[in-house]
Amino acid sequence: MATAVAPGRSINIWAVGIVAGIIGGALIDLYLVIANPLLHLASIYQHIASNVVGPAALASPAYAWLGGAMHFGISAAWGVLYVALARRWPMFLTRPLIWGPIYGLLVMVVMNGLLVVKGGAPPHTTMAILNTLVVHCVCFGLPVALYA
Repeated sequence: MATAVAPGRSINIWAVGIVAGIIGGALIDLYLVIANPLLHLASIYQHIASNVVGPAALASPAYAWLGGAMHFGISAAWGVLYVALARRWPMFLTRPLIWGPIYGLLVMVVMNGLLVVKGGAPPHTTMAILNTLVVHCVCFGLPVALYA
C-alpha cells in the first residue's frame, strides 16, 4: 500500500515489483478460470506459449510450463515497471485506486498491440473486450498499485 513505506526509506524495487506482478498475474488466472469454467489453466498457458513456439504449443500440454513462465515473467516485469514509476512519481502510490486501473489499461493496450504486431488477433467481440478490460484494470493494475 502507499503508506507502507516511510518517506525517505528505500525499498527493493525489484522484489516489490516482482511480487506485485506475480500477484496480478495470479489474479488474472483466477478471474479467467472463474469466468470461463470450461477453460483449463493449462490451455491458457499453452496459448501464451504458442506466441513463441507456434501452433505446436497448442497441441501439447508440455508447453503449458513455458506459457506459465512467460505469463508470470511478463507480469513480474510490468510489476517492476509500476513500482519504478511509483518511486519516481509518488502520485502512483498516493492514489492507487486511480492509477492502478489506468496502468492496467496501459498494459492491456501494449500487450494487445504486441499481439497485432506478431500477427495475432486482439479481442474482437464486445464481451471479449470487456473481459480483457476487467482482467487488466481490476485484476492486474489495481492489485499491483495497491501492493506497490
